[in-house]
Amino acid sequence: MQKSEVAMLLTFVHSLQGGETTELEVAGWFDVLGRYEYADAKAAVRAHVDQSQQRITAAHVLHQIKTARRALTGSTMSPRRIDCAREGRAHAWIGDTCRLCEVRRWELEGTA
Repeated sequence: MQKSEVAMLLTFVHSLQGGETTELEVAGWFDVLGRYEYADAKAAVRAHVDQSQQRITAAHVLHQIKTARRALTGSTMSPRRIDCAREGRAHAWIGDTCRLCEVRRWELEGTA
């Protein structure tokens, strides 16, 4: 996502909960969400609004994006094998997924 798209996202967020978009806020949200697609982030804002009355933060949006991704990949991946770490082996990463046990990096980082 580009900074201009983060600004659009924040304008959408503020249309729902009030407030003004600042450059500092755009920079902070871009730091957290810049690697994701605008459409995914906007869908995450909608999902948060559907599920919660809390004010939306970048962390809420990130959580919703990861929840949606987990829902998609969970149905397409084969059954999970025993975690390499429990077996005393190192993970063999292909992108963000271990090819041996199929654990995902973001699960280990606790940011899922």
